[in-house]
Amino acid sequence: MSRIIAFLLLTLPSLLGAQSYLWPTDASPYLTSSFGEYRSRHFHAGLDIKSWNTAGYKVFAVDDGYLWRIRTSNTGYGKVLYQKLSDGRIAVYAHLDRFEGFIEDAVYQRQMETGSYNTDFFPQSDRFPVKKGDIIAYTGNTGTRYPHLHFEIRSADNEPINPLSLGLSIEDAIAPTPQQIVVTPLENEATVNGTPFIQMPRLKQIDNTRYLTEKVTVSGTFGLEIQAYDGVSAVYNKYSIYSAEVLKNDSLLFRFQYDQFSFNVSPLIMIERNYALDREDIGRFQRLYKTEYTQRLPFYRDELDGHLQLPPGDHRLTLKLRDFNGNESTVEIPVTVIPRDNYTVWWKPIDGGIQARIFPADPGLLPAVKLHQVTEDGHLASLETDTTSFMNDTLRINAVPANEGNPAVLRIENPTPGKDMLYPFAPRADTTAIPHTLDWIYTPRGMIVRVKTFQPLFEPLELNIITQKSDTTIKFLTADLKDWYTKPIPTDILMNGTYVLGTPTQVLEMLEDNHTVFRQRNESVLRSKDGAIELHAQKNSLYYPALVWYHNQDAPNEEFHSPIWAFGPRTVPFRNTAQIRIRTPKVSFPKHQLGIYYSEDGEKWNYLPAEFSADSMLIGEILSLEAFTLRRDSLPPEIYLNTPTSSKSLAASSLDRIEMTLRDAEAGIPGSRSIQLLVDGEAVIFEFNPITKILTYRLRHPLASGKHTIQVSAVDAAGNKNEQSYTFTVR
Repeated sequence: MSRIIAFLLLTLPSLLGAQSYLWPTDASPYLTSSFGEYRSRHFHAGLDIKSWNTAGYKVFAVDDGYLWRIRTSNTGYGKVLYQKLSDGRIAVYAHLDRFEGFIEDAVYQRQMETGSYNTDFFPQSDRFPVKKGDIIAYTGNTGTRYPHLHFEIRSADNEPINPLSLGLSIEDAIAPTPQQIVVTPLENEATVNGTPFIQMPRLKQIDNTRYLTEKVTVSGTFGLEIQAYDGVSAVYNKYSIYSAEVLKNDSLLFRFQYDQFSFNVSPLIMIERNYALDREDIGRFQRLYKTEYTQRLPFYRDELDGHLQLPPGDHRLTLKLRDFNGNESTVEIPVTVIPRDNYTVWWKPIDGGIQARIFPADPGLLPAVKLHQVTEDGHLASLETDTTSFMNDTLRINAVPANEGNPAVLRIENPTPGKDMLYPFAPRADTTAIPHTLDWIYTPRGMIVRVKTFQPLFEPLELNIITQKSDTTIKFLTADLKDWYTKPIPTDILMNGTYVLGTPTQVLEMLEDNHTVFRQRNESVLRSKDGAIELHAQKNSLYYPALVWYHNQDAPNEEFHSPIWAFGPRTVPFRNTAQIRIRTPKVSFPKHQLGIYYSEDGEKWNYLPAEFSADSMLIGEILSLEAFTLRRDSLPPEIYLNTPTSSKSLAASSLDRIEMTLRDAEAGIPGSRSIQLLVDGEAVIFEFNPITKILTYRLRHPLASGKHTIQVSAVDAAGNKNEQSYTFTVR
């Protein structure tokens, strides 16, 4: 019965919304992208239909109706038509090369009236009636890089609907392909394979549609994430999967399905996908669980939230992945659930030995507890325990060290090999500085501090958070005495604190005063001590609170006119923009040539649009934490004439456009307003694609015989200007 219900839920949208829409182009019956795929800060709202990297294929009206909106822009959808269909829905045809003649004429007239290429108007409903199958435009790449047709169907309320659920179809007999699974702890005390970090169990293919992961051991609430793609046999493009289910013994635990959404929830893709894994170049993973902000996404069709809480023991989860044609692949995930291992361990010297105390504990824990001592060569040797007792849920173990004064280690065994928790104790001070690295790791549950030492550390590691009101000591966990980490620390504890990292006998590192906690419901500011750089987060810049910091990487030099300030953590998803503000120094060149640049890797630097304030600050809007600096751009744009290319005379019939490439290596050309094109001394309306850097002026009529001139000027974002003139002859 449950399978029948699931089938009906999958097919109901098609049954209710099926229409006899026409396929919108003769370019091909294949897709390059599917509905709901990831785009920068939004879901893909339609289908991208393959046009073999070529412009000029016919675009057809998919149904009777009329052209409701016509828009031309150098960015976004480029040239785009919106058609009201006979059933009240809206069809969208985007990235068009040109419109059909009668539409093209109307658009040209509008552009001449406004003096601008960019136009957006809503004709009367009786001005552009169209019939199903009418040619209305031709495929292109306006507003994008590669030629294709972006096609959408929206509801009467302007909400995107998956066109494949409305009668359009593609040939597809290939099931989705899972690439990697992530198991994620979803609460502060949860662990996966003994750590608070995500784990990626190895994935093995059993046959064409069945896969199996290695076993994972979890404690507490966890969720799954998937990186997968769908494909078809005729082309090599990879698409997003249409739906996924998480089941345990045929009992549904979670499901998503991409049928429809509204534009106001589209930015939530930053949370629906795992932004942190994407920024770390691990992969683009879809979460198979809801978060605080994604509960209202329409892809989730029931109350199941995907937060998995399973009883102790062995389980087998099944993940089912489907494409729209119903092709299905499955992933089996063996999971062992163990009770929470949230133990508190105390050590103290006693007469003739040492005593370890563990809370909470029960007699069943005894076989999993082992005591070791560090030998002179740094290895661990097992200790015989002479007394074991329970008192008030506390396990007490006494032992006599083989070498009094050497560090001791208590091991609590975990069913996952190699993931036992180790609790060190050093009765004598070790004043040797330990080389180490320190990272703050952002999670929605709080910040994890991770320390890696280059040799075993036999003293327990601590983080002391000192505030005006109180001091807090947070213990680190370790499985190998070299990789140490805390459980997620709530931001309330981190707020306005000074952080001291060390062992009971030495301080390893004190964090500088270059950090603050950014909260999502308050304005926050992180300012350098000298006031040279400021990061301003507005209310709701972030989805979740996070500790934000910066550090200086390099001093100013000939290339960089300010220090390089690296902000982190890079893995924090932004909900809205924040501001970076950098005080400009005195320079010997025109100040407008200074700009803010940002980098992910410290090698490739990208210009950030910014404006000068009255107090000589450059202010730019950001949507991610990067490294920032000031650089100079003194180079003007480069201009190359592509068409006409010949110095010989040209036949008028062979010349239908003038085309140029305009590039700028540093700040970039901000848009068509920074470009002027004159043909025979008269300013003309042209297109400029900022992605391909191509300027196009389409000739509506053949040029007259004789000599003609082209004059073009371009100004980049730093105010550098280039002018070029060309002459050619038409016979």
